[in-house]
Amino acid sequence: GSELQEVFVFMSNSVLLDRNINDYAEALPIETFSFGSPASVSVSIPEDLQNAEYVFVRIGARSSNSNELIYTQAEKIEL
Repeated sequence: GSELQEVFVFMSNSVLLDRNINDYAEALPIETFSFGSPASVSVSIPEDLQNAEYVFVRIGARSSNSNELIYTQAEKIEL
């Protein structure tokens, strides 16, 4: 079976963001997540992005069956 290997939150001033293109990335503890169950996490906005009008946020996750992250849509958050 497949197991969760990595979960990241990415932030940027740009809607184009991923593991390689971002202004901030944070690995999230995978123990927080249970397959098939909703999950929420709290992440602080980094200081260099706090004065922006908005920030784009996206989650990326990788399973044991893949070498690539699967991403959510980027969400624009007004600050």
